[in-house]
Amino acid sequence: MDSYYLQASRITLERGEVSKTADGKVFVTVVVTSKPIEFSDFKFALRKADPIGVRTNLNLSKIDNSDLIREAGIEVADNRIDMIKKVVAGVAALTTFKTEKTLDPASLPIQFDDPAKNVGEEGGIIQSADKSVAVTVGPKPVDALKVSDLPTPLVSQSLLYAACRTATVNYLIDGKPHQAELKVSDPRYVQRVAFPVKGKIAMHSQCGASVSSEKETGVATEAALFEAIAEQAKTLKEALGKKKDGN
Repeated sequence: MDSYYLQASRITLERGEVSKTADGKVFVTVVVTSKPIEFSDFKFALRKADPIGVRTNLNLSKIDNSDLIREAGIEVADNRIDMIKKVVAGVAALTTFKTEKTLDPASLPIQFDDPAKNVGEEGGIIQSADKSVAVTVGPKPVDALKVSDLPTPLVSQSLLYAACRTATVNYLIDGKPHQAELKVSDPRYVQRVAFPVKGKIAMHSQCGASVSSEKETGVATEAALFEAIAEQAKTLKEALGKKKDGN
C-alpha cells in the first residue's frame, strides 16, 4: 500500500530580468508560474485489489520531500488462462477581469496559494491584497468528481488526481495590460486516468497527467477467458468419456 496527497497550486508572480530602454527607463519583466503544492486536508491510499490469477506491480515515484506523485509505474501480470489450464490438467465561458491598478515591481513576489478554493464550480475571480493582480479561475471540468461524493473504499482501475482548471493572470505595468494563461489544480474535485496494463503515468508540471503504455503483455480479455474455460471443459469432457469407455 502507498499513499499520496492531491495537489493544489501556487501561482507566483516574481521579478524577472531588468532592462533599460533607449531613453534610460528601467523595465522589469514579471515571471508568472503555477507550481504544485501539497493539499494536506486528506490523503488517498492505494492498495491492490487484484482478482485471483492477476498480479499488479504499482510503484509510485514522488516529488522530492513531498507526498505528491511525480510518476506511477504499472505492470500487470495475468495468469488466469494458465491457471484455468493448470486446474483442468491438474465548459462555460468566463469574462476575464482587467485590473486598473499598476503593479509595482517592488511588491513582488506575490503568491496565490490554492486559488481554486475561493471560487465556485463555475469559476470566479480573486485579487491580490493591493488589487494590482487579478486571477480568473475557470469552471471545473465536466468530468470532474467531487471528492466528498466518492465511495470509501473505492475500487478503480484509474489513478485519481486533482481536477485541472484554467487560470488567467492579469496585471498592468506602466499602464500596459499583461496576461498569463496557466493551469491550476483543484483538490476538492478529482479527474482520473486509467492505469495501463504496463507503462507509466506521469504528472504534468502544472496540472494533469499523461499515460504511456508499453506493448501488450498478455492480459486476457473476458472473451479470451471464456474461450479458455470452454476449451478446457471440452477437454475434460473428452477425457472423462475415454475413461468411461475404457472401463
